[in-house]
Amino acid sequence: MDIVEQYMALVREQRWAEALPIIDEITARAPQIATSWFNYGVCLSALKRYSEAADKFVKAYELKPDNYGAQYRVFLSLYEAHDYDRFLAFARRECQEMPELIEILVEDELFGSLFTKPEFKRLQKEFEE
Repeated sequence: MDIVEQYMALVREQRWAEALPIIDEITARAPQIATSWFNYGVCLSALKRYSEAADKFVKAYELKPDNYGAQYRVFLSLYEAHDYDRFLAFARRECQEMPELIEILVEDELFGSLFTKPEFKRLQKEFEE
């Protein structure tokens, strides 16, 4: 069984703590593969290590900028980590590239509540004009 198969077998069994050093090795061996970074983020999320997961999803998204699943997981991980400063910074960066994203974030069932905070209201106003 190769290392990727070993990782996938552990994931299927939801043995996240055991899968973590394996996905770390996978990304170390081939750091250019976005899917591996995404999987690393999934593993960390399953372990409730949301801030670290966000970092891995960012890496996956940087390697494959059209992977909006990775983009969403960055937002989700930062939200779950209660890291609203990083969430806001990432949202601002992404909205500069895609202004219509602000509407998606505001209307999202989970993230919409953030837009009651003054700093998020300012962001919304900035990109809805």
